[in-house]
Amino acid sequence: MISEVSNKRSVAGAVYIIRQATAMASTRASCLLLLFAVGAQVSPPPWITNTSQLQVVAGENDLSVVEGHEQTLLVESIFIHPQFNEFYYYNDIAILKVQGKFVFNEYVQPVQMPSGKEAAGTCVVSGWGATEENGDAINLLKKASVPVWLDEDCRQVYGNEEVLDSMVCAGVEEGGKDACHKDSGSPLMCSASGSHAFFAGVMSWGLGCARPNTPSVYTEVSHFSDWLGSQIY
Repeated sequence: MISEVSNKRSVAGAVYIIRQATAMASTRASCLLLLFAVGAQVSPPPWITNTSQLQVVAGENDLSVVEGHEQTLLVESIFIHPQFNEFYYYNDIAILKVQGKFVFNEYVQPVQMPSGKEAAGTCVVSGWGATEENGDAINLLKKASVPVWLDEDCRQVYGNEEVLDSMVCAGVEEGGKDACHKDSGSPLMCSASGSHAFFAGVMSWGLGCARPNTPSVYTEVSHFSDWLGSQIY
């Protein structure tokens, strides 16, 4: 998560207090962080031969220590969108079904789904990704406020075929704040007027980190409401 621009491009990110991070969950497998959709099958990706290798940790804040409020559940099933395109990152969304239920408390809360609301205004992305381009992931959860771009402005950067209506772009025009490497799968949380923050996007792809006039591209969750509902209910 990128910080103010210096002689090195770094990602601006305030430390994210875990009580605010209601959409964040760390996903863990043996020697693997899986925070994004991989492959195009409803079955698990080929290098996860047993989904019990994969865990979802809610209430996580600092990956380097056990703080006492983490909750860990094993993954039962992985549902990847059947039209996921690994070259263009079309339909870049997946669902992990866990074994059991999380207990809601001040550290773990359900996320509010978009219910038809689209990302707009200034939103918040959070994650454990790198704090500079080509940097390493970090242990402490961070967040950054990023404005949503109009689709046509984003297409001027990346092209019409690369940015679909099912995507949303967000980033600071002058650079300096952004999602970064290893933030893939992180949530973009937006607030409609008079409402709580809702789960607007899933970090998908981009060019570098926090570059001027180069937003990150997210999967727009509202576009997939019907598919998500068909898998969950």
